Amino acid sequence: MIKHKKLLIDQDCPMCQAYGSAFTKYRLIDSATVTPYQTAHPNFTAAIDMDRAKNEIALYCTKTNKTKYGIDAMIEIVSQPKGIFRKILSTKPVHSGLIVLYRFVSFNRKVIAPAATIPN
Repeated sequence: MIKHKKLLIDQDCPMCQAYGSAFTKYRLIDSATVTPYQTAHPNFTAAIDMDRAKNEIALYCTKTNKTKYGIDAMIEIVSQPKGIFRKILSTKPVHSGLIVLYRFVSFNRKVIAPAATIPN
């Protein structure tokens, strides 16, 4: 399980909440790791590119003050139980394809999983 890190997600994005919950459910991270970027503590936000965090998840390490964004953050999370995943997912052709897929899904996330509307 990942420790000493914060996964910043968009609190208004159902898709972001879903994969944050899935990562927690499958014990890749604990529930205290997932934090909406909108309510993140200033200690974290000072070291994070908040404009980038609005469009890509940000995985911030509280020990090193380094941040991984987007697909690199996802790879960090899903590959930590088995190091072989990191090797496979980080190869140039696979990583390049994942970047394109991540950007497509990230750009269209509000269409793919729209936020619930409140009836008037």
